[in-house]
Amino acid sequence: MIDNTQETKPLRVVHLVTTASGGAARAAERIAAAERKVGIDAVMLYAEGGSEQECITWHWKEKLELKLNNRLNHKVQKKAFRGIEAARYFSPDLYGFDISKIPVVQQADVVHLHWVSDGMISPKALEKLADAGKKVVWTLHDQRPYTGGCHYAEGCKRYKKMCGNCPVFQGKDAGEILQSPETDDTTAIGKDLSTKCQAVMRQVVEKLEVTAVGCSKWITECASESSVFHGKRCVNIPNPIDTEIFDVQDRDTVRKLLGLPLDKKLILFGAENADSDRRKGYRELLAALKELPADEYCCVVFGNSKELKTELAMEVISLGFIRDDFHLKCVYNACDVFVSPSLFENLANTVMESLSCGTPVAAFRIGGMADMISHKENGYLAEAWNPKNLAEGIRYCAGHDLRKEARATVVQKFSPVIIGERYKQLYDKSEM
Repeated sequence: MIDNTQETKPLRVVHLVTTASGGAARAAERIAAAERKVGIDAVMLYAEGGSEQECITWHWKEKLELKLNNRLNHKVQKKAFRGIEAARYFSPDLYGFDISKIPVVQQADVVHLHWVSDGMISPKALEKLADAGKKVVWTLHDQRPYTGGCHYAEGCKRYKKMCGNCPVFQGKDAGEILQSPETDDTTAIGKDLSTKCQAVMRQVVEKLEVTAVGCSKWITECASESSVFHGKRCVNIPNPIDTEIFDVQDRDTVRKLLGLPLDKKLILFGAENADSDRRKGYRELLAALKELPADEYCCVVFGNSKELKTELAMEVISLGFIRDDFHLKCVYNACDVFVSPSLFENLANTVMESLSCGTPVAAFRIGGMADMISHKENGYLAEAWNPKNLAEGIRYCAGHDLRKEARATVVQKFSPVIIGERYKQLYDKSEM
């Protein structure tokens, strides 16, 4: 008797990220791990970093080309800035590596892009994927894929029609952008590097069989309104988190383990380059913490923010960089409240990690915060950019037991199997 049954090969997906460090890489790894839990053959491809056990690595020649591309992009960027210091992160991404010639990309059923700036992907490289007939999913960890170069537009809406007269080249920060008048008359917008970058990307995306995935509802809506992804499929799928790694521990036990005070309310804050990246809301955090009684609270900091100790009357304990999830889990569990003062944010990993550990979060009502935080249930959503209201949120979270609801939110909405299944449905031929 002849057996006509054939073993179905699992869907093969390659996830591309420029570097193995940073929040986008962390989220991409979690997405790939979630997909493997539901039977998808998901692999990581970094241009920089990562180990051979974790991902497919590039050869030295490819890495050398990456550095050359990055230098060319910076040269173009420097010319556009004309000596002005950038108010925020900007990437032209006009030069990039031809990823279509990499074997793991050629063998993939789906090419899944994440944060691919700084010389990894260019419009020409994307065009090669279109020529190869590859299905592309692009998870938006920031706004760069549809702007003329800004990773966060910070109030500017020009990406909806045509970027130009870019505030970045004028040294404007978020506050100045929001106060400047907007115009829908695209003929009145002076063309510059941002115009060229967005126009080139728009032309290429039109040829691609691409689905844009927004980690938050906010960024998904922004993408669908942009001139680059308008008419393309844009869906919202949040990032997953391993709820078995980031679980709830006894607070007093982990405080003793970490040597943290037992007699004060502990406020946790963590961010990379918080005191140099205006978007992270460092000024607003300082103003909020100064509203609180110094003898009742203690601020616990992880990351590279160095100035809090000199700025605040309350005790500040710096833990430096935390490299492993077990240590990080203990830190979240030890604190009464995690504060995220970002002025613009997609779907912050730190907020989700904190909630998964049962620690409520105080944040501004911006971006994707409302996707994770339910006001006065598992945290507090303060009025955008209002430090006094953020201080009220810190008081509320530290004074109420919200641990059970915080944990339940993540288990019910962001567990790996739930998110893995959503991506599995997305990758299905009928859904692309």
